[in-house]
Amino acid sequence: MQAASIFDPLVRAEIDQASGDDSDLLEYLGGRGPSMNEDVELELGWDRKRLKRARVRLEQFGAVISDGLVFESSSDWYFAPMRRWDQVVPRSAANDDPFGDVVVAGVRAAVITPESNVASWFSWTVPPGAVDRLVDTGRLMRPAPGMLTIAG
Repeated sequence: MQAASIFDPLVRAEIDQASGDDSDLLEYLGGRGPSMNEDVELELGWDRKRLKRARVRLEQFGAVISDGLVFESSSDWYFAPMRRWDQVVPRSAANDDPFGDVVVAGVRAAVITPESNVASWFSWTVPPGAVDRLVDTGRLMRPAPGMLTIAG
């Protein structure tokens, strides 16, 4: 759950900012709870393509999650329902720098990485100047030009 707590502020912001079909799907899941695709299609009157478009957009940012195909044994399996992030992940503590925490966690996992890779790791756009600020505040360091690692 540590990784979830790092991403939590960003995912909840996506939920709050959702509009159109994305908002409708989140509202449906918020009211009905975990749901199968077929139920959502029937109750919202959507076709499969419409649900897939909304679901893919929301899954990209973690707002909708599912365990997908779940195997109990080699012959016993089922599809897990989709759920809202906030139905599964407890709210994390308030955070002044959610993008910074996500970038630092990514660099920690990579150990050392080309700075140019950081922008491609996440569905969110890393704000301009975020990496420089993390270096300036001592959370990251540049061991060589164009490379990043954890400071300290």
